[in-house]
Amino acid sequence: MGVIKLLGIVAAVVAAVGCTKTVNECSSDSDCKDVAYPFCDVNGEFGPSGGAKDVCTIVPSDCPIERCGCSPGATTCDGSTLSVCNMEGKSTTDSMCALGCADSKDHCLTFEPTNGLGAAMKAAAGEPDAMLSGAVTIDTDTGQIKDAANVIVPISSLVVSPGDIRVFIASSFSIADATVTGAKPVAFVSPGPIEIRGVVDASAKFDVSGPGAVATGTCAGQTDASNVGGGGGNATPGGAGLYVVTSTTTYPPGGSLQHGFELSGGCRGGGPPGGAGGGAVQLDSLTSIEIGSNALLDVGGGGARENNGGGGSGGNVILEAPTVSVLGGIVANGGSGSACGVDGTDGQRTAMPALAPICTHSIGAGNGGTATDAPGGGSGFGVGAAGGGGGAVGRLRVATSDGTMLQGTGALLSIVPTLDTLVLK
Repeated sequence: MGVIKLLGIVAAVVAAVGCTKTVNECSSDSDCKDVAYPFCDVNGEFGPSGGAKDVCTIVPSDCPIERCGCSPGATTCDGSTLSVCNMEGKSTTDSMCALGCADSKDHCLTFEPTNGLGAAMKAAAGEPDAMLSGAVTIDTDTGQIKDAANVIVPISSLVVSPGDIRVFIASSFSIADATVTGAKPVAFVSPGPIEIRGVVDASAKFDVSGPGAVATGTCAGQTDASNVGGGGGNATPGGAGLYVVTSTTTYPPGGSLQHGFELSGGCRGGGPPGGAGGGAVQLDSLTSIEIGSNALLDVGGGGARENNGGGGSGGNVILEAPTVSVLGGIVANGGSGSACGVDGTDGQRTAMPALAPICTHSIGAGNGGTATDAPGGGSGFGVGAAGGGGGAVGRLRVATSDGTMLQGTGALLSIVPTLDTLVLK
């Protein structure tokens, strides 16, 4: 009778689970000798056992990792949590996906940074966090970052072509005061958050260019035969210069407005020496970008020097992240033209235009452009009157998951913004 009763139980168990387990009972996995059914469900808590206890089954799909293990490096994504199997194969490291999980459930949703920075984003994941807590100087030509004591701060960088962009990479960035120099545009790329906490200065200083500024081409201010220059163009055309000769008045045009968002800076004004263009800065994060309440990003254009030069235009800024917050400010004001031997003025860190010199008889140069003011032109009357045109304001592109940007109540935004939505993958 005992044998008959046991066979009845086994038959019931087999009927409950079909072909997912063998007939042998078990108290541990070592009792399960059939390689097709290596898992001992002691309490009947997993689906393949059908509720029967102490039976061998296939390995259940929901078996805890600490018992069944995982493949080192394997990833699963559920809701907004990405789990990566650790090297010992018995635990996972979890992280949050700012954009949620992809449909394939094996990775976080992400986006491809513009201007060829996708490979840099992948490389950034293996880098440490970057904390620039004091004043630093960033050289885009050498890739060196130096603190106030001239000591190199070790942060990895690479150069991306086309565009010849100096890209600094880290798991996250926290940047206080920084002065950016060099001919190459600059980018900061990280999977974690990027926070600007001080003044990041990538502006032009008179005829010294900001990083990535443009010296020639259609956006540069033109120069007439008398070396009077128009202002550099960017979000708008630059202001025209003016020169009155005996029977005619010439108006050397300002540079044309720029299109597209390749990473390049502002444009130089005409006339020797015209003001230089402001810099080009791009920030990319898979998490968030914040320009703090006491922070400012400055890519303003330079004022013209001495006689009748055109002002340089403000530069360009690109911000790409799931969320972007501007609580402090971003400025890209144009520099003013020069006249009567008096230098123009660099783009200001306010919403006000860079003022041009005014000479006798109302002869003068053009003010620099802002987000609300077009750049001015040279002015005056009478033979010999001359003045350079003002440089145009620069441009900002912000791309987020929902196409919006959080702007603080007291934020300063003297730059022309374009809002876009990230393309997720």
